[in-house]
Amino acid sequence: MEMEKKYATDTPSVYYIEDEVVFTRVDHRLNADVFYNINTLYLPSNSGTIISYFMLESGYMDLVIDNLPVRCDAAGDNVMSVGMSKNVSRLDTSRNMSGYMLSVGKLFMDKMMKGRKILSMSQILSMRKQSGGHMRLEGDDAILIKGCLLDVERYLADDKHLFGMDLARMAVMTFMYENINIVLSHGRIIPEKRVLDRNEEMVARFIDKLSEHIEWHREVSYYADRLCVTPHYLSKVIKSVLGKPARRIIEEMLIERSIIMLREPDCTAQQVADKLHFSDQSSFGKFFKRHMGMSPMQFKRKM
Repeated sequence: MEMEKKYATDTPSVYYIEDEVVFTRVDHRLNADVFYNINTLYLPSNSGTIISYFMLESGYMDLVIDNLPVRCDAAGDNVMSVGMSKNVSRLDTSRNMSGYMLSVGKLFMDKMMKGRKILSMSQILSMRKQSGGHMRLEGDDAILIKGCLLDVERYLADDKHLFGMDLARMAVMTFMYENINIVLSHGRIIPEKRVLDRNEEMVARFIDKLSEHIEWHREVSYYADRLCVTPHYLSKVIKSVLGKPARRIIEEMLIERSIIMLREPDCTAQQVADKLHFSDQSSFGKFFKRHMGMSPMQFKRKM
């Protein structure tokens, strides 16, 4: 099944779309370990959680994100987003804390953003740098976002609905779009006209070229040549902006392309290996297993 309802003694019910989305209500039992355990169990780290959203209805939670203290408070900044590239070293809550958590994985985000340019590169890069985005929603905005979250919960919880999974995905997309709209319309992230600095511009050009040529070229030197820099310099710049070296970004995009293709019912590992121009199926299988912890065939059976 693509969706199940899971129960645990130390957390409320957790609903999920495998490797794509996790939703749960949260209360005072939430801590840093539970937060990471939920995301790594339902959104395996090698598939990549992009971001987790919280909305509190009562109480507060205090987090330390990349050594910086942040508070999400139902009476103040009641909505928070936490990028999973950040280190949450502490998460404490008040006894009366209650709210919602929605985590979105790379696979879902890739599908949602495919063919759409919702945010500029400057906005995306600036959002990546945030330690923990938090804001206060009230009035119609709060009602709208809460309604989106309740729709996500309703469709994920209803395992008898013939179109529950499709409706759940649409509800998550609606939440994402409405959240982006609120952030942009209230000027809560960097303005569209901000000019990229030199390093960010290089990263933007690298990502564009990688998206276009990755099926044929996965050498850092290939992209460095086209950007007129050395491979060492390119990797250094990319790591300074994205927190990862160029090689890691290339491998992650290859895995993303592989997963998207393997999810097609009739697509075989051999076809993926051919499409991504691996020397043979065995080489692709070893690459995939090194990053995913399972073979392409095991991955397809797991779906």
